[in-house]
Amino acid sequence: RLCIHTQKALTLNTMIKPLLEILKVVQQHQDATVKHAVIYAYARSFFSIDETYYDDLITHFIELKCLLDYIIIQDTNTEVQKLTRSVRQI
Repeated sequence: RLCIHTQKALTLNTMIKPLLEILKVVQQHQDATVKHAVIYAYARSFFSIDETYYDDLITHFIELKCLLDYIIIQDTNTEVQKLTRSVRQI
């Protein structure tokens, strides 16, 4: 069981970095549903990675924090702002 869990964790952790790169490309999309999906994907990424990979991804998380702050202040869609506030508290 531990071996299976470790294999899944390694797979998730190696997939997170490319996912964050893809999300970075679409994060400024104007469509509210796309923004909502991007923010949701970021949130799921937080819960998926293993703590040992935090240092490797710290730059992505700092950039994400800035993006979330910007969306909370500037976005005109209240649903996107609401989700962003929730994710920002994680």
